[in-house]
This record gives sequence, structure tokens and C-alpha cells, in this order.
Amino acid sequence: MVPLSPSSDPLEIAVAAIGSRFASYRPRLGGAFILGERALRYWVLRDIFETILGWPSHAIVVGESYDALLLDSRNAPVIYLETKDYQREAPPQEIAAAERRLAGLQSLELLVFTNVSTWTMQTRAGDRLSWRPGQPSAALFDRLAYRRFSG
Repeated sequence: MVPLSPSSDPLEIAVAAIGSRFASYRPRLGGAFILGERALRYWVLRDIFETILGWPSHAIVVGESYDALLLDSRNAPVIYLETKDYQREAPPQEIAAAERRLAGLQSLELLVFTNVSTWTMQTRAGDRLSWRPGQPSAALFDRLAYRRFSG
């Protein structure tokens, strides 16, 4: 059973559920080879981007170099999502590599790093916005909603 977040914010509830799920599955499913970044990426895409932020599955492309690209209504990639294992911070060299990939696709507007417990969004211009559970989420997550890119 997933403990309820004390918040009524759907994002806070989803983040708490993903963290709880990850913690309860890890002992049963073993180390990061079975339950790690890829499992987390799926839950973030499904539970947050699809369910809360309104991204349709046809607008989400999961890859390798780019963990996930979110496409606008013209099928141009606009958000690059980089996930890390639960509560694992990205090393500086991985952040630099992701920033280079952001520069490599001209249609990309945003780079998002998350390990679920921390979210960092960077614009093409280099502006950064971070979020952790317990903070107001609208400033970051309103910028990630599909409605901004669908018309």
C-alpha cells in the first residue's frame, strides 16, 4: 500500500507513490540491473507526464542517448527528459553531456533532470528552475504541460 502524501497536489502524490513503489520493489527485485533508472523513467513518464501533465503516448519517444523526448503537435522534440536512479544525483559530467545534447536538437526548449526526489529544468538559454516535494510545483510543472506544445 502506498502511503498518501500529506499534500493534495497530484504531483506530490505521484512523486510519493513512485518513491514508495521504488522502495518496496527494490528488495524483491534486486539491484539496479532490474529496478533502476529505466523503471523509474517509465513511472515518471506514465504517472506524471501522461497522467498529470497530459502528454499522449504518441508524443513520447523513449531512447538511449536521449532518455525520453517529448514531441509537440508537429512531432518536433521540445522537452528532453533525463532520468537518474531514485535519489541518485547526476554527476557534473552527465549534466554537461545532456546540455550538449540539448544544444544538438534545435527544436528542444527544455532539459529536465529528475531522480523523482529532485527535479531540475533548464531552458535553452540556460535558465534553471528546481523543485523538491514540499515546494509549490506550479512554476516548474506548468511549463512541462502538453497543452503548452499542442497547438
